[in-house]
Formats: sequence, C-alpha cells, structure tokens
Amino acid sequence: MHPDLISQHARRGIEIANEYGALRWKVNGAGGEGGSITIPCNPLSHAKRAMIREIEQENPLFKNIPIYLSRHGLRVWERDRKEEF
Repeated sequence: MHPDLISQHARRGIEIANEYGALRWKVNGAGGEGGSITIPCNPLSHAKRAMIREIEQENPLFKNIPIYLSRHGLRVWERDRKEEF
C-alpha cells in the first residue's frame, strides 16, 4: 500500500485505537487527507468510550459516527403501491 494513502492524522487515530485493543481498522475513501476510518473495537463500553474520547481530543476534525450492525442482516419492506401518490 502506498504510504500516502493513509494520512498522518489517520495513522495517529489508528495508533490510539490499537492502544485500546482495536480488533482491526479500515481506511475508507480515496486516501490522503480525507475519508474515514472504520474501527471495530473492544466490546467493553468504558474502553470504547475512552478510545473515542482520546481520538476526538487528538484532532478536533475527528468525529465519532456511531453505527450498529444488525444481527438480522439487511431487511427490506415493500410499500403497497396504492399508497404512492
């Protein structure tokens, strides 16, 4: 992987995540200074909160976007066509 694909800021966030026992990480986007990092982390909520707090304090541009994976997978609901317009 080319070293410029992951910014120094992202590398620092990854280092902090690893200190808190992150399971893995993935940089998303085109690389460089933009994009996001996905971090599956320690299941202990106090460790997760501490990690997020430290990463956000490291750089004010870092923001946590909470996501949750459904244990049921993707679900699709269909509307009754009579309801349209």
